[in-house]
Amino acid sequence: MNRNFLIILIILLLSIFIIMGCTNSSSSVKILEKDNDVQNHVEFQTKDISLSNEQFKNFEQYANTGNEQLLKNLTPMEIFQYYYYAFQIEDMKTLYCLYVKGDIYGTPNWKEFQQKINQTDMNYLVELRDLQERIESFSQIKYDDKTSYIQINFKEDRNGKKEPSWNFKLLKNSQGIWKMDWIPFE
Repeated sequence: MNRNFLIILIILLLSIFIIMGCTNSSSSVKILEKDNDVQNHVEFQTKDISLSNEQFKNFEQYANTGNEQLLKNLTPMEIFQYYYYAFQIEDMKTLYCLYVKGDIYGTPNWKEFQQKINQTDMNYLVELRDLQERIESFSQIKYDDKTSYIQINFKEDRNGKKEPSWNFKLLKNSQGIWKMDWIPFE
């Protein structure tokens, strides 16, 4: 009896599927867990990411001590400001400290980092320095409670072409501090 009921139910469901049809959609569907709310909205936008006097003092203190607690209440944009400033002054040790660490993130050790930063990220960052006058804005985009992006948007050039936006991914580590993802460019 149960087997016959199951067969009838399957036939009924297949019939409904055939009658209703299915449509192809280009939009992606993300299935979320109950408490996982993806926001994906711009939280903050600015045209200038220069450090204020107070931020500069805090950056210097962090660079000199490596005290992670100095980063505790900073926003993803502020961490990115520190990151970009460390690049500008070629402070590779501080740049490295601003990356999220741990086996699950794939961040290399210090020696490997020195080799890889010269091979990959430095090329992008040097290119970004060259494109700096064409930057239109920096946007902090919240994806979820533990992931944020800093998006760099560019102006059109003289020929009407626009460089695609660049996205730097930041993750909140186990201490609740925002850190750069090892692969910042996507």
